[in-house]
Amino acid sequence: MIQKTIIYILFILISFSSKAQLLPLYQLKNQKPCMSLKDVKNDYEKIIKLSLRRKKIKIIPNEIWNMTNLQFLDLSRNKIDSIPPQIKNLKNLQVLILSKNKINNLPKEFYQLKNLKVIRIGSNDIEHLSSKIRNFQKLEELDLWNTNVSDLPFELSKILTLKLLDLRGVLLNIEQQEDILELYSETKVLMSHPCNCSF
Repeated sequence: MIQKTIIYILFILISFSSKAQLLPLYQLKNQKPCMSLKDVKNDYEKIIKLSLRRKKIKIIPNEIWNMTNLQFLDLSRNKIDSIPPQIKNLKNLQVLILSKNKINNLPKEFYQLKNLKVIRIGSNDIEHLSSKIRNFQKLEELDLWNTNVSDLPFELSKILTLKLLDLRGVLLNIEQQEDILELYSETKVLMSHPCNCSF
């Protein structure tokens, strides 16, 4: 019985020590990223920050799903058209940059990333955000620049940590913009000139 208890405690300690401590955003942003999967050499758990921008990627590489301690992922300016369910593996992810791709849908597993603080999905074909966005209770920045998301889920307005909401390039009439500014009075909201349109 004692031997089993010791083994269990050792297992917990090993598991705990293998997990990365979440870094403050300023420190994470200043950290030098890994720029190529060839540099990883199967040491997936050591990767905290990965940038594969402008690599002409069409499908997110499977190796990324093994990077369970990844906290910063930049896949911007590629040709990615979908996010697979395996994204839920990245439970420590704090910054996700997918700007300028061809993504039109966010899977339900995306909303399981509860440590996300920065989401940049601007210039994609996304039209809808799920009410499950309420799971992002640490979210500080949401960039929806140049997307088709004109109807924000009410749950987003309940995220008290949200500091910046970028809606530039999103077609919104004057009434919609006024409603958004009222609803997000404690958030810095960026918007283009209102359109002469109705929805």
